[in-house]
Amino acid sequence: MEKLKENWKRVIEEREGCLITKIYKEIYREEAERYIHEVIEILIAKNIDIDGYGFLYIEDPQSHEFVVQIIPRPGEQAYRYKISTNELIEIE
Repeated sequence: MEKLKENWKRVIEEREGCLITKIYKEIYREEAERYIHEVIEILIAKNIDIDGYGFLYIEDPQSHEFVVQIIPRPGEQAYRYKISTNELIEIE
């Protein structure tokens, strides 16, 4: 685990045969792990190859709700997972 500014953690791991990166504040570790796992399951169910993807668990500065920002490989579709509504949103 690599330590980032202000107690942010970056974890690189293998999941479902894919290498992924998870980024979250240490104080939200349990929640972040749970919601990132949910998002991974949704993406796999949609047949999206998550190899090389990043998952950022953050508080949305506008709505103050927690979201998982999905960071794809270059040129691929980015998503945001809104936790309060379990909604996967395509972002441009």
